[in-house]
Amino acid sequence: MFKSFAISLIITLFFFVAVTAQNPQVDFLVRLLNKSAADTNKVNLHWKIGVSIINKDAPAAISYVKNGAALATKLGFISGMERCTNVTSVAFFYHGKYDSALFYSNAAIPYAIKAGNIRRLPLAYLNRADVFANLQNFSAALKDCDTAIIYAEKTKSSDGLGRIYSIMSEISFKQNQYLTTVASLDKSDQFFL
Repeated sequence: MFKSFAISLIITLFFFVAVTAQNPQVDFLVRLLNKSAADTNKVNLHWKIGVSIINKDAPAAISYVKNGAALATKLGFISGMERCTNVTSVAFFYHGKYDSALFYSNAAIPYAIKAGNIRRLPLAYLNRADVFANLQNFSAALKDCDTAIIYAEKTKSSDGLGRIYSIMSEISFKQNQYLTTVASLDKSDQFFL
């Protein structure tokens, strides 16, 4: 009896530790964040932590990237403002809060333009297109997809183009335009290959 109790206790403790264990990389980034001065490096740490946990804990990711955006704004660090604002949008999107996601997507695009990093522009428009698609505003979503394609082609971003055509296929599918859906999926697959 005691043996089975001990085994049950060990198994329970094992699962408790496994479930509550943190990601060592995220823990390391958090320790760095807590030791960092209020500079652009700290903004980037907020962004990296947010990106690292967004799939597991979108609300916590929102907290990190919003703090990063606030610091970036205080520092006048445009690239940091764009990255953190864009990830804030994505985190709200993952959390199903599309109106908030749209608000932050709208804020991220001017930062992306002002930062002048042409590699970030397709992502900013792509994220907003995804939000518009989920809000059933298909014409706005397709307009953003068209804009994202222009920038993705300039940067020769196969991944970006694949993602854009994937979203376009979802939009076509939601509108029962199945031939267009298949054509967009084919284009998406070509870029992902």
